[in-house]
Amino acid sequence: MIAFLWGGAVGGLNTLAVIEAGARVDEMRMSAAMTAIAFCYTLGGFAGPAAAGLATEMLSMHGLPMVAGAAALVVLAVWAVRRGAES
Repeated sequence: MIAFLWGGAVGGLNTLAVIEAGARVDEMRMSAAMTAIAFCYTLGGFAGPAAAGLATEMLSMHGLPMVAGAAALVVLAVWAVRRGAES
């Protein structure tokens, strides 16, 4: 159930990324920004399930929670680095 809710919450991140890019990026770089967003979203959609499947194969029932935890740690690390760079 948690994975279902998490998946629903993550679904809106692409829309939020496009909105933020539209607000922060000038017109000359907008195409590159949208391409980068689409690339990252597609890469995550491909690599996430592959990593979760591999981890589940290797670690049985502990694989999916470990991949989810690792993904959360990566997001928190990026957020902390970006937050430190802004101050």
